[in-house]
Amino acid sequence: MKKYPWIDDMKGGLIVSCQFYEDEPIYTPTMAVKMAEAAQWAGAVGIRANSPQDIRSIKEVVDLPIIGLYKRWFDNTDVFITPTMEDVDAIVEAGC
Repeated sequence: MKKYPWIDDMKGGLIVSCQFYEDEPIYTPTMAVKMAEAAQWAGAVGIRANSPQDIRSIKEVVDLPIIGLYKRWFDNTDVFITPTMEDVDAIVEAGC
């Protein structure tokens, strides 16, 4: 038995990135959730979401696997996608 059978369910399907930032013109506090709902409605097999808050909010309304990340910028590193173990813990706790 495969450890992650849902991976096979995602093969060949579309994973939609639902990430918006406050400085973008399209941003609203619920934009990522609405985009994820639309993606599921249109047949997406997964969602890519940024931040524990957005992950939690999306999980409340969408029943798809979520690939979570947490983009944060620090002066002492060029790594900005889930740069710390605390960030990993936060997205896992949020449901990824």
